[in-house]
Amino acid sequence: MHKDPLFPGEAYHIYNRANGSENLFREPDNYRYFMAKLVERTHPVLKILAWCLMPNHFHLLIRLKDEGTIMQYNKDQDGTQSISSTIKNLSMENQAGFIVHRQLSKLMIGYAKAYNKKYKRRGSLLQQNTKRKLIDNEAYLRRVCLYIHFNPVHHGFVKHPEHWSYSSYEDYIYDYTSFIEKTELLSSFGGRSSFQDAHHQYSKAITSSSIHHS
Repeated sequence: MHKDPLFPGEAYHIYNRANGSENLFREPDNYRYFMAKLVERTHPVLKILAWCLMPNHFHLLIRLKDEGTIMQYNKDQDGTQSISSTIKNLSMENQAGFIVHRQLSKLMIGYAKAYNKKYKRRGSLLQQNTKRKLIDNEAYLRRVCLYIHFNPVHHGFVKHPEHWSYSSYEDYIYDYTSFIEKTELLSSFGGRSSFQDAHHQYSKAITSSSIHHS
């Protein structure tokens, strides 16, 4: 079990990076494969609010589904995802959190195995513990969204998040049909127009900061 448990209904910033100087994603197919597996593994138990994949790391903004939905998903697996005797001693809430933790772990392990096979490499690809931060208020939720969408800008890959193909930014701006759950963040920002304005203001702020520190 991770030292920081996951709780049903709560939002989290999830992130991890490759070991050493390796890249997690070498080519477009890698990015697409990771996202396809993310949806496959986690869609039944959590909502993806925002995401960004970078060559050597990733960021996810998620909200766990409710306890009943998570436990029902586990039950529907017909015993293929049984809960160990140790976990059975936990509260139902913690059992649900463990199920989500397990799905995220399967995503990471599965991606690493596929990557190693494709590129004929051995050893651990990702850092051992995927990190998570509980998001406990609306302001923090908005800040994490902005941070995730501007990650390619912060790292110098592009000048604006719209120019980075591997994030949820364009899904929000152009209202593309997507697997992400847009309602919560759009509501938190006050609608699509305010969402865009907040990103514009954030862009101006970091541009100004870089000028002052240059």
